[in-house]
Amino acid sequence: MGEITDAPSGFIGDHSLLPFLREDIHLRRLSKYRIDLAAESGISSSVDLDGVFLWTGEPHLVFFCGESSHIPVDLQEALGADGSYYTVFGRSFFSEGDGADSISGRILEMVGRHFNEEDGKFLFPDGVNVNFVDVRPEKESARYRVYERGLNRETLACGTGATAVGAAAHYLGLPTNCTRFLITPSQVRAVAERVGREDSFGSLIVEKVGGEWVLEGPVNRVFDGELPTPEWRRRPR
Repeated sequence: MGEITDAPSGFIGDHSLLPFLREDIHLRRLSKYRIDLAAESGISSSVDLDGVFLWTGEPHLVFFCGESSHIPVDLQEALGADGSYYTVFGRSFFSEGDGADSISGRILEMVGRHFNEEDGKFLFPDGVNVNFVDVRPEKESARYRVYERGLNRETLACGTGATAVGAAAHYLGLPTNCTRFLITPSQVRAVAERVGREDSFGSLIVEKVGGEWVLEGPVNRVFDGELPTPEWRRRPR
């Protein structure tokens, strides 16, 4: 997947809202960015987002949620004294079978839509993928949900997103000193159960090798076929 580089010019609108978190790596921070959640989300309040932005061939925002102890120290201030961040993106965000119609599914859609279709698009003129991550440091693993730009909806998985999750977790010290760990799209579990596959179905290994990132996962043949070549495209032998 290559190195983590800064996003090409034009992908970031207001650079002042995305300063570099570290000088030695292209990791930008989005700090205390407030989004008002509509009443139909099930959470009639606003939330202050605190996450990171990085480029893995695609622009990605990464927000850490799940257990409060699994949120990077650099982002702990986002929790707040009342635990509002933890309440919204914590206990139920990765529940079993937590689909698009659930409270967390609606929240994910609202946040993703904000940065891709609504007021927040000024920050990312060409849109941005939004990842919500629950890192399990003790298991050297993570699960995530992703709202993909362009499609503008939650999808089951994203390779550049998995890489972004792994890189962000590594550079922020979750899990500590780990350069290789398992990343699983949260919503894939339900699909795995329907098709009778093991829980690791859809999981990916993300590994830092030298200065680059490598993505590894199972490969399955989907179909065989033939693609006819038009006469005008054929070259004489």
